[in-house]
Amino acid sequence: LSPAMRLVRYQLLEDGPDDTPQAALDLRLGDRLWLTGYSPAGPLQVQSGEALPFSLFWRTDQPGEQDYVVFVQLLSQGGELLAQVDRTPVGGFRPTSTWQPGEVIRDNYGLALPPDLPPGRYQLIVGLYSPGSMQRLVVSNSEGVQMGDYVPLVEVIVGGEEGP
Repeated sequence: LSPAMRLVRYQLLEDGPDDTPQAALDLRLGDRLWLTGYSPAGPLQVQSGEALPFSLFWRTDQPGEQDYVVFVQLLSQGGELLAQVDRTPVGGFRPTSTWQPGEVIRDNYGLALPPDLPPGRYQLIVGLYSPGSMQRLVVSNSEGVQMGDYVPLVEVIVGGEEGP
């Protein structure tokens, strides 16, 4: 394979794409971007080595010039990073500088899980960062209370109900 090519495996969600998240959120990242929800609602069950399909739903309340990168990470109960994807929203096709107020941006993912990931319960987190500085955007709730630099999204159960 050429370095200019990539192989991507997709899995469609059962309910099909639309602009309504199954789990609603109202979280501001930085000064102008909002995470309004995700699908499917959790907890999510998957097997080691599979792709974990989910969608994030974004909006902005004002246009901007700065582009940000989405990071999605699967963490162990102890906070160890086990799987990750970082990319411009919508596979690079919708940088945050192109978002218009009132527009819903559906951002689909298929996070590849390691084939040797042990059965257990894990946490999926998401956030945004500036590619130049690598600084994460601060997450705030609708009242303006800061909540850190990532959103704890949903619990992921690998290999059934058992595990650490």
